[in-house]
Amino acid sequence: MRFLEKWLICVVLFCIFAADASADLLIAWDGGEGANSATNATDISGTLFTDALNDVLASGGGSTDGTFGPVLTGASSSGPVYRVVDQGGKNRLTFEIVNNTGSDLNLESIVFDYSAWFPDSPLSVRVQYREGSLALPDFTEITTVTVAGIAGKLGDYEDFAVSLSGLSDTVLADGQAATFDLVAYNANLNNTAGGFDNVGITGSVVPEPATLGLFSLTAVILLICRRVSFGGMF
Repeated sequence: MRFLEKWLICVVLFCIFAADASADLLIAWDGGEGANSATNATDISGTLFTDALNDVLASGGGSTDGTFGPVLTGASSSGPVYRVVDQGGKNRLTFEIVNNTGSDLNLESIVFDYSAWFPDSPLSVRVQYREGSLALPDFTEITTVTVAGIAGKLGDYEDFAVSLSGLSDTVLADGQAATFDLVAYNANLNNTAGGFDNVGITGSVVPEPATLGLFSLTAVILLICRRVSFGGMF
């Protein structure tokens, strides 16, 4: 295969993959509070708010599987853990993501681990957009999930990955922020605890239109050159 053909294929492939970038873990927490995230991508920050929690347990609890949600590795396999009870407003985990990448940021999913510690613990979790720069009403419900079993305080918590594709807006412009809630409810006894762990947001930076346009233009020019072949130069 001649040089020009190889270069043209490379340019086309770049444009395809740049336009359909895979989701990465943008920011996540596995026991930290405030801006103390476990991981965050370059120029992405955020805050996990603990004022609505029943407690943050420094030890003795947590998910042991080492993943954020079902498959994203790198989470701590021990505590702390975010303890919630369905009582007095202490059933909510709230977290914010801030985009400072200089480009648009497409939010793709919320990932988390949750365990009902006892049979009477909260069994369901409502995932909702709380507030921020997305063109959505505050407290927009995204989905509700229910645990399949009782994992206890320390163990392999159930993993969840909640897609945001059903929302009418999932893109944060540079400098914008979005805040989400995980709300535990449906407890048989409202003072019986459950726990969240390994919470994160996935997504991808949206390539600038000018960048994609430049590469597309390059591909067109190279295709024209290929057609005329410049007297066999290539």
